[in-house]
Amino acid sequence: MFNENIKYLEKFYPEIYYNLNSTQDEELITEEVYTRDSHKNLKIKLNSTVYLHSNYCPYNQAKKWLATNECTSNLLIVVGGGYYYHIEELLNKYPEKKIIIIEPSKIIFNSALRNVDIRQFIKNNNLFFIMSMDTYNISILLAKILINKGFQNFDLLILPSYKVIFSDFYNDLCINITETLKMLRCNIATEYIHSQKWMYNHFRNVLKTNVDSVNVRNYNGVFNNIPALIVAAGPSLEKQLKLLKGNSDKFLIIAAGSAFSVLEKNGISPHFVIAVDGEEIQDNLFNSPSTLNSRATLLYSHTFRYSARNLFTGNKVWIKGNADYLVDHYENFVGINNTDEIEFGPSCANVAMTIAKYMGCRKIIFIGQDLAYTNEQLYSKGAALYKHMNHDIGDRVLVKDQYGKEVTTKTAFIVMKSFFEQYIKQNQNVEFINCTEGGLNIEGMTNTPFKSLIDSLACINFDIFTHIEDIFKKSIKNISNSDFSKRNNYYMEYVRREAQIVSNLSKQRLNRTELLYLRIKEGLIEGLIQEFEEINTLTNEIEEYDIHKGAISPIVAAYMLSIRQNSYNLMSQLCTENELLEKYGILFEGLKKQYTYYDLIVTTLLSAIKAERGD
Repeated sequence: MFNENIKYLEKFYPEIYYNLNSTQDEELITEEVYTRDSHKNLKIKLNSTVYLHSNYCPYNQAKKWLATNECTSNLLIVVGGGYYYHIEELLNKYPEKKIIIIEPSKIIFNSALRNVDIRQFIKNNNLFFIMSMDTYNISILLAKILINKGFQNFDLLILPSYKVIFSDFYNDLCINITETLKMLRCNIATEYIHSQKWMYNHFRNVLKTNVDSVNVRNYNGVFNNIPALIVAAGPSLEKQLKLLKGNSDKFLIIAAGSAFSVLEKNGISPHFVIAVDGEEIQDNLFNSPSTLNSRATLLYSHTFRYSARNLFTGNKVWIKGNADYLVDHYENFVGINNTDEIEFGPSCANVAMTIAKYMGCRKIIFIGQDLAYTNEQLYSKGAALYKHMNHDIGDRVLVKDQYGKEVTTKTAFIVMKSFFEQYIKQNQNVEFINCTEGGLNIEGMTNTPFKSLIDSLACINFDIFTHIEDIFKKSIKNISNSDFSKRNNYYMEYVRREAQIVSNLSKQRLNRTELLYLRIKEGLIEGLIQEFEEINTLTNEIEEYDIHKGAISPIVAAYMLSIRQNSYNLMSQLCTENELLEKYGILFEGLKKQYTYYDLIVTTLLSAIKAERGD
């Protein structure tokens, strides 16, 4: 049985198959036994004995377990596969629902492979397996599934024995899922506001990729064990500048966004500046006299404001985020297959942290990372985006700072703080030190006065600027014969042709939907089903194009999901036949919003290509 299960596992879940052979760090003492009614079971010895399933009748227990869990959603997430008695019951009762099984234990999973024919589960298209103890990565994967598969919500279930055996894992998982969904909701709002800019900037920047820029992979691990200083532009930065200026040779200095202008105005050149934001105001980062002759290297994403990128006069290194579908689409076309993904967080400082680790730094220090309105200011004086608290639009939250005093912050800052804390949990081999001396406390970072930290560090015995420059020159030389300028132009023409076809179909779909919506508002529903099917035919045709699959759909997916969820929530409140017309109205109003947004994104894409090519 084991060998047959393994063959299926290798075919359908190769990542789990190979992971089974890696080192097991669990300390479970187990014994394979039979229940009173002669079914297979697993006895686990903790402080007391725990059976994976009922030691009397596992199927009866599975039925009772199912009866006590409400499964109202179309997606069920089950913590614990065990010997799959309860999964079998779930499938019998809900054959159409999608089920994700999270198995935290290799020991238990290996035992199941020996004792249960799980081939029927492995090949079931409604089941998806995750084997991991990494609650953070599980929560990220679940968020991606929710967006990409269009699920509005889910039910979280756990096998009773797993709640005992893996109580810490389950509690952490619940916390991580909550935090990730909070970030997801924030990201949906962010994507709606910024997606046009991201699309436009990407296609304004892409022609120059690997032409006047190189990829960050050339810097992977090159600053092994060099301390990194992440400089954010929080109000507390002002009191650190004098110390930093006299000790800048002790760090790899990475400026997060608008901190760049603060440093340069104070005579400090960072080694790198991180730039990922797409707004026009980013031009202010590089158009002041103090930044024109900076020795810094720009680390930018393709979503960064194209005109600000053009204003930067130094070397440029592009980075690819861990959900950068537009860059994926570009790379697949031009034949790039070895680009590393950088984990992107909600702020430039979040990104700077992940890049510092990627470059090999194992001591990462933060200054200016207030995440609060210290002294009622949002940024340090001299920041390109300087703003007083009263002029900043958004919510206000009153919390305690790292000294226990009340300070005002906002939800966006709390989401950034959450990203820091989750990342730190996943990277225990890195030392994270907060020398901000103000603002919010970030769990996992050691709070240390900046002067004490500086006194503990030695000067770096080589010129970091020269090292960065040498790597850049070598990297540019290595790609000079690949003719990326020609490849990039071919890519842009390919995208333009496909996007124009999709744009034409999109406008047809939107026009028909708007006309149908108006008819419904007037109470005219004759022929509605047939016309709705014709709209769906247009949608199916749009979704066949590569530009939709690889570039447009990932950009619009989260927002369109939120519109669908809102429409479904409103329709679920209408039950009677007399309310049918109102249901149709809600449905088509939602579709109109989705298709309007989609058409806007496609139009933006085409206008970016037209502007960049000078058409």
